[in-house]
Parts: sequence; C-alpha cells; structure tokens
Amino acid sequence: MAILATAVTYCLSEVIGWQTGVVAGASIFGVGIRKNYRNGGSTYAKGAKGERRTARHLAPLSWCGFGWWAVIHDRAVKGANLDHAVVSRRGPKYIDTKSWLSESSTLEIRNGELRSGGYSQTQALKTVLYEASCLAQVLGEPAKAIVAVQGARVPGGRRDIHVAGGTVTVIQASELRRYLRSLPVIPGWTRKQVRAAARLIKQQLPPA
Repeated sequence: MAILATAVTYCLSEVIGWQTGVVAGASIFGVGIRKNYRNGGSTYAKGAKGERRTARHLAPLSWCGFGWWAVIHDRAVKGANLDHAVVSRRGPKYIDTKSWLSESSTLEIRNGELRSGGYSQTQALKTVLYEASCLAQVLGEPAKAIVAVQGARVPGGRRDIHVAGGTVTVIQASELRRYLRSLPVIPGWTRKQVRAAARLIKQQLPPA
C-alpha cells in the first residue's frame, strides 16, 4: 500500500502538480491503513478485539454482582496500561488479555516456561506482574496477576506459571468468570470496601 501511494504521488505530481499529488497519495495510504485495521491486520487491532472479548466475559460479574464486584477496564500506569481490574470479596485481581495464536493452536509449557508460537513468554509474564504491582500500590493490597488467553488453548484450561517476581495464573478466557468466582473470600472485603477500591482506581489511574 505504501508503494502504491508513493507511485500515485509521483505520477500525479508530474501531471497536476506536487501538492495535489501528495494529497492523493496520502489519501490512498490512509484508506489502506484503515482497511488493514478494520480487517484485524494489525497487532493493535487483534489485541483490542481480544480485550473487548474479555470485557464481555467479565461484564456479568458487575451486572449481577449486587455491588460485590467492580470491573474496571483500560487504566494507564507508567510505561503500560492495565487491561482489566477486578475487585470483589476475593480481593483485587489484575487481568491482562493476551491474544496468542489461533483457536486451533495450543500454548506450550516447557520446563515450567510458557511458550507461544515457539517463543518464550517469560518477559510478557513479568510485565503482567509489574502491572499487577501497580494496581496493588494504588490499593495498598496485593493484586493477583492473571492472564486471560484469547485464541490459543491453555493446557488443562489453567496453569500457574512461576517467573522471577511471582506467579501468574494463565487461563482460558472463557473460564475466567468461573475461576474468579471460585477463589476464596478474603475476610474484611465488604461491599463498602469494594466500592471504595473501585473509586480509588478510577481516581488514581486515568483512562488509557
């Protein structure tokens, strides 16, 4: 698409002037970018689509939670953004969406290391731990780090992966809601505390 835009720019510049040629070339390039994005051709588009799917999985928690659940999406922290923060009687949880491979593919766990498409995901999991620590710092409470996988199959549906700095639970996104509900209740987390934590997240962490 960039080559086509450049060619059009050059040809039109020769015929009708360089200014009109540049405008036409830029228009063609812009249309190509938009088409590529809408077709899911970019990594950003694929990631955004995965996050929206995870948000839909989580939505019933806040809809039917009677104030016991708070779900907050897309908050900015230094050097990153938080995909999904969930607060309930089970304490705060940080959930990062990963759109890895296709639905016909399976993640690998080799010698305790998570791999996607043959590549180690250790650094990605360390980033998730960092993002969870940012949420924990805001709330003054530890936040469990979870990766919700869209696309590839997680061996066994859920695995705890240990990396330097902590443990990340990697789970099939479709099992996420059931898993969150299965976690033990932490004494002291009342509706009032859940609402207060949600307000704090919104106040301290701007939308990404």
